[in-house]
Amino acid sequence: MNYFVEGIQGLGKSTLVNQLAVKFPELQVCREGDYSPVDLAWCAWMSKAEYDAMLAQYDALRDDIKAKTVRETINGQEYYVVSYTQILTDIPGFHKDLETYEIYNGRKALKELKDHQRNHR
Repeated sequence: MNYFVEGIQGLGKSTLVNQLAVKFPELQVCREGDYSPVDLAWCAWMSKAEYDAMLAQYDALRDDIKAKTVRETINGQEYYVVSYTQILTDIPGFHKDLETYEIYNGRKALKELKDHQRNHR
């Protein structure tokens, strides 16, 4: 079961979610930008090769990146979902680079994702 708390800025959404998290500690809370299997907004999705290259490029953030990464295996292929907006850094270009791997905002076409799934069955 999923509950979504939506509303305009300053309405108290985060306060409500925090109160629910205290009252129901057995439930998992996913805030905007967190990894959630039902909503990958603000997350980068990349292959193992892309992920390894990104780790090498941003070696100074390696531990932070790994802490905000979930590895998924789809039909034997490894993919990495990075909640990159949760990584605080002033390293120029980091967030812009990872934004290119987002599924949302037309960065990954539905056809690309379907073709990928079809090719890895």
